[in-house]
Amino acid sequence: MATKHILGALALGWVLGLTETGSAAENPGCASPDKAAGRAVPVTVMDGRARADCLEEAAVAPAPMRGKRGAGTVATGAAVKPQQEQSIRTMVSDEEIHPELGFVHKLYRPERPNGETLVLLHGSGGDETTLLPMAERMAPNATLLAVRGRIVQDGITRWYRRVTPVRFDQKDIRAEADAFAAFLEAAASAYGFDLRRTTFIGYSNGANLIAALSLLHPRLVQRAALLRSMPVLDRPPAADLAAANFLVIAGKDDGLYARYAPALEKVLARNGAHVIAHTIPAGHGLDDEDARLVGEWLAGSATVSMQ
Repeated sequence: MATKHILGALALGWVLGLTETGSAAENPGCASPDKAAGRAVPVTVMDGRARADCLEEAAVAPAPMRGKRGAGTVATGAAVKPQQEQSIRTMVSDEEIHPELGFVHKLYRPERPNGETLVLLHGSGGDETTLLPMAERMAPNATLLAVRGRIVQDGITRWYRRVTPVRFDQKDIRAEADAFAAFLEAAASAYGFDLRRTTFIGYSNGANLIAALSLLHPRLVQRAALLRSMPVLDRPPAADLAAANFLVIAGKDDGLYARYAPALEKVLARNGAHVIAHTIPAGHGLDDEDARLVGEWLAGSATVSMQ
């Protein structure tokens, strides 16, 4: 049992220690000269077999943790302490997965489900497994639907095409948001989960897609944690987000996205959403403070949804 917890903590440390380059976050770290210069590059839609190859150094050696424990340390205890013992979670077999839904995904069911579902959207260069260790520890009794973005740009998995690190293909954002909305409704029906008790957790590129989805398809997103996110729609539509709750966490030292976090918060709040915003002492990479804040927010959101 002790070995299991140590391995889980090390996995969490790997996920939370991703750096700006290692996460292939929407920055020039994984950019070709064409992308860095702002020129469009060829894009293909992932067919389920291709894999992103731009995890760079992080795929070889986990980066040091950042945050209160200081650089060079790895979390040896849970960054978030679940309110109950972590349950055994089982991945739904390939035979039970529905590939016709349009997005590569994995589904994990806990031994003692609490009726909550987390939908996990990775950052650029990640895949459907990237956020699993973090989510497993923060919500031990939630069903996890981990999804992979369909766009591959220069070998990097994304949720939509980008033109520069902070300029994006507007048609592609809307097309992929529409496709993901259809996927969510079909997945909820196929796997029997309630979208009203579903929380979205997105990092960087994945968080940006969730924010766009909430404005384009507002009835689908009731709760979402957006980590290192920015507004990506040049002309966001008006949307009724009065019933939606968002947690926005920016990194103070995130040279790429931090400056845009207030604009995202304003867009959501202007449309009626309840927004809780934090800026933590971190860069673009995830941090143990992210895990703590999201875990506490999830616990509060679950309590509210059950009342």
